[in-house]
Amino acid sequence: MRIRQYLLILCAFLLVSSTHATEKASDVIHAENPFARASIPGMAMSAVFMKLKNTGSKEHLLVEANGSVARNIELHGHVMQDGVMRMRQMAHIHLKPGQDKVLKPGGLHIMLIGLEAPLIEGSDFTLELTFDDGSKQTLNVPVQSISAQ
Repeated sequence: MRIRQYLLILCAFLLVSSTHATEKASDVIHAENPFARASIPGMAMSAVFMKLKNTGSKEHLLVEANGSVARNIELHGHVMQDGVMRMRQMAHIHLKPGQDKVLKPGGLHIMLIGLEAPLIEGSDFTLELTFDDGSKQTLNVPVQSISAQ
């Protein structure tokens, strides 16, 4: 009888452990208030901003953003180089458990390079975020005027 109880407890433990280990980033990362800047006439680039909240129990990485709004969509940050703040492409953005990561002007952001059409205030587009575990999340991104920010 004790062996049967032991096996039941072990099976329950393994089930809980495997469920916990398969936490999908797309289920626990929440994008709050995503928006893009309206494009400036004659400029074929813009940026997307939002707050990313990791409500899960482990670190995840945002590794890519995709959409049809621009030829290139890149994760970017700013670094100080030779006394000058410079924008740099990043391989990923760390999303620690229980913490927020704010993508904002002058900081982390998603860069839209080679816009297919101007981004007009009041319009919107879809953007797909891809995480290190391969899970994906699709966002609706409204376009706001630069002065609204």
